[in-house]
Amino acid sequence: DAARRPWLLGLFAGGWQRMSALGGLLWHRARRRAQNQRETSFEVVRFADHRGLEVVGLLNRAFPEEGSAEVPLVLIVPGFGGRKETFSALAGTLVDNFRRQHQDVAVLRIDCTDNLGESECAPGNAAEGRRNLAFTTSGQVADITAALAWARTNGKLTPSRIVLITSSFGSVAGRVALTRPECADVSLWVSYMDAADAQDSILQVAGHVDIVGNHR
Repeated sequence: DAARRPWLLGLFAGGWQRMSALGGLLWHRARRRAQNQRETSFEVVRFADHRGLEVVGLLNRAFPEEGSAEVPLVLIVPGFGGRKETFSALAGTLVDNFRRQHQDVAVLRIDCTDNLGESECAPGNAAEGRRNLAFTTSGQVADITAALAWARTNGKLTPSRIVLITSSFGSVAGRVALTRPECADVSLWVSYMDAADAQDSILQVAGHVDIVGNHR
């Protein structure tokens, strides 16, 4: 009826305003929760390898929580001259994709010792331009095994499975590490733009001078 139309219009308008206000409230809460998750999903971790050198890494979680939750762990290892910040986009993509599926994941990316970044290097090599002078494949293997040892005993998370991602020359160390019993629980290895072996890599960057072959 004509008499009811203003009342119905007012009821509809009031309901629409309330729904709009509720939607805005929920959107702001979701945005704030997402911001809090991004802020709390980042953590610096430190541990030592068997030589006593400190390894520094960044740990990202899709859903950080107190206690030791069982989650998949992705360990990212850079190559020669690489550092953990190079893989910020990869870590963020992994975390965001798991979060969209309402699943947790942990991503640990490390700076290797005697390399660029925050991890410790040999005495006397901390100055700029000298950090890589004592870099060795065996040292990088030690960093990988130390990171896996930290994953088993850290008290923050328990790996349900472990994925190892290595890049460039780091894949040489990754290949060696996977032959060690300390890495027996790695269930998947992703080798990104990897180096086939140390001798070939040195040959490519040394102007085709076979330093390893000449030494032998």
